[in-house]
Amino acid sequence: MRTRSARIVTLGVLLATAIIGSGCATPAVPAHPAVSPPRPVSGPRPDAGPLPGQPGSLLSATFVSPSQGWLLVSIRCGPASCLHLEHTTDAGRRWMAVTSPELGRPAWSGRIFAIQFADSRDGWAYGSGPLLATHDGGRTWQAAALPGHGRPGAGVQALGVLDGTVEVLVAEGRNPSDEGPSRLYASDVSRDSWHPVPAVGADGARGSFASADGVGYAAFPEESATATGTTATGLALYRSRDGRTWARLPGPPCPGTPAAATSTVLYLVCVDGAAAGSTGKLVYRSADGGRTWQRVAHAPFGGDLDGVAASPDTLLVSWGGGDAGIYVSLDGGEHWATAYTGHIPDAIADMVMTTATRGYAIDSGSVLLTTRDAGRHWAAVRAPGGREPSGAAVRRGSRGHTRISPARSSPPPPPA
Repeated sequence: MRTRSARIVTLGVLLATAIIGSGCATPAVPAHPAVSPPRPVSGPRPDAGPLPGQPGSLLSATFVSPSQGWLLVSIRCGPASCLHLEHTTDAGRRWMAVTSPELGRPAWSGRIFAIQFADSRDGWAYGSGPLLATHDGGRTWQAAALPGHGRPGAGVQALGVLDGTVEVLVAEGRNPSDEGPSRLYASDVSRDSWHPVPAVGADGARGSFASADGVGYAAFPEESATATGTTATGLALYRSRDGRTWARLPGPPCPGTPAAATSTVLYLVCVDGAAAGSTGKLVYRSADGGRTWQRVAHAPFGGDLDGVAASPDTLLVSWGGGDAGIYVSLDGGEHWATAYTGHIPDAIADMVMTTATRGYAIDSGSVLLTTRDAGRHWAAVRAPGGREPSGAAVRRGSRGHTRISPARSSPPPPPA
């Protein structure tokens, strides 16, 4: 089942983006109490256009404080393309190149398309190639000796940081049909000493992470063989407070994509019916950390389900198919509005809520977007390797920010 609900998800720790935001008027929505910042729940997809490694494209972003962050960019280096790292210490107003011969090797282009930092020194770059680690802020990198990562087709499918521990979901490449099985490995963030996490993984290669307020979730679709391939029949969901030990939760109602809003509030968005270029997006909510679930509503039908992100103040669903965009719900998934409509190619390659109200996204047209009002409005930010949205590709308000349409209920999709 090819749905963008199976997007690769990163969860990084202490990310807090405060790049340029919006001051536009917004529709009336329920007030929310003050909350502590959540961890991000979304991240880059390798199949989101432009192709990983295409020169001049933004691939991934990561922030470790309101002011300090990095961008992974693909640039032209002679006849080939290379990876390039940019660093900001003033919330994205200025970017400085981080020279790194190891990261810039042409061999990594198209094989590494995501980056994650845990703090100002420790970070990782990953994809279908090796897992690269840095412990000096990105100046030097070396390949991590990661078990189960040496076969053709093997790769890191997702990476997360929780309580000083970094976890990676490795597709081991033993099954030629799906590059599985997938296994979870962990290490302290400051040194590369990897070990498998017992009894956490799946037969297939897919999986995702989500986290908020010091609690992490790992999800693995359970798949069954069919005459035409495999189909997801369930979801194995695990929970952890330290990244070292994980407990399996009861089976969720459908094999969807989880997004953590707080340590106990978790959302699940599943594909429910499909038509050309669109999928149904059924939303469930858990108030007890994934133990029980309540059906909420459908997100809008338009576009293929691409990714999910959440904070205490918002639930976001990104879509692709034709163009790309972001739907927002400010009342826990009951009502929805279109917050951003983007470009062709057709995906939001990265979408992260970093606090209750702040977040960022990367349009597949290589546009870096930020929000400061819980996803109601999105502003394009000038970034190395990126570009401003053009013409009518973005609906803009009077101050140059995306204008949200009135909140509306979404009807259920047609049957599959």
